[in-house]
Amino acid sequence: MPDSESLFREAVAAIGYPCIVKPVMSSSGKGQTFIRSAEQLAQAWEYAQQGGRAGAGRVIVEGVVKFDFEITLLTVSAVDGVHFCAPVGHRQEDGDYRESWQPQQMSPLALERAQEIARKVVLALGGYGLFGVELFVCGDEVIFSEVSPRPHDTGMVTLISQDLSEFALHVRAFLGLPVGGIRQYGPASFCRYSATTDQSECHV
Repeated sequence: MPDSESLFREAVAAIGYPCIVKPVMSSSGKGQTFIRSAEQLAQAWEYAQQGGRAGAGRVIVEGVVKFDFEITLLTVSAVDGVHFCAPVGHRQEDGDYRESWQPQQMSPLALERAQEIARKVVLALGGYGLFGVELFVCGDEVIFSEVSPRPHDTGMVTLISQDLSEFALHVRAFLGLPVGGIRQYGPASFCRYSATTDQSECHV
């Protein structure tokens, strides 16, 4: 992972355009830039340095893959094994989460492959808890994207879609309680609204 602007530029040259640069530790697209040309490099480097949770330093440079949609597979590693919630589809705007729905429609083979990848990831990381495993889906093919070792913003839909929300599952798992089964009530969706009012007019 490049830790200087010169190494960052070398990585982009090796991967080619378009590509994506992001901080090593971030969320909701902060510090991330979709790079289409060399003219964006200086600004993309600066934004990645400012947008990371761990401060300035190393960045990740990724090539672009074709996919039909992205899912979050909420995966629970617990005392009674690994459990999966129904796949969550979601939409972003400018890198920020806007809405999610459950279940995301996908082929049985793609779901099986997604669960296999997620199982390997959480078992390799170790520990009990809920993990937000994000995956790209293209037909029956599945590609790992990233993982969050905690409840995920896209999983807010589980507050209304399941008998055990992602938060309840996370707590049960890290307290060493068995999860048993996860029952989904039916199709559900969740939308996040952001305040756009001028700050001087907002009062708590």
